[in-house]
Order: sequence, then structure tokens, then C-alpha cells
Amino acid sequence: RVAADQGIDEKVEEHGAADSPLADYGVGDIADARLSGGLAGVIGVSATVVVGTGVFWVVRRRKEESGEASRDHENV
Repeated sequence: RVAADQGIDEKVEEHGAADSPLADYGVGDIADARLSGGLAGVIGVSATVVVGTGVFWVVRRRKEESGEASRDHENV
């Protein structure tokens, strides 16, 4: 409201992801706003879990590999 009162909102431009399938916290082709927003949330949480699990897996493997290398060095 303040932006509109002060004329700041007149300078607003579309962002680069405005045409993306999950723009504006909704799924583009679903007309029901509640379903669209809920589905976008589920997709976002799922993507976050997948990426987080992948990062955890990579870090864990690197840690195990460096631990094995240091144990092999100690046995020499």
C-alpha cells in the first residue's frame, strides 16, 4: 500500500522467472489457486529434500574416503 501511495510501484518490472511454471508461488496451468499453491509448495519442498539429500550423500562419501585414506596411511 505504501509503495502505491508513494508511486514506487510504477517502477516495477517483471522478473526473469515470471514465465516459469512455478512463478508467483503457484503452478501455471492449474486454475484453482489453493490447489496450485499447495502443489507448488509440495514441489518446492520435494526439490529441497532431493538437493539436500544429494549434498549430504556427497559430503558423507568424501568424508568416508578421506577417513579410509588416513587409516591406510597409519597402517604403513
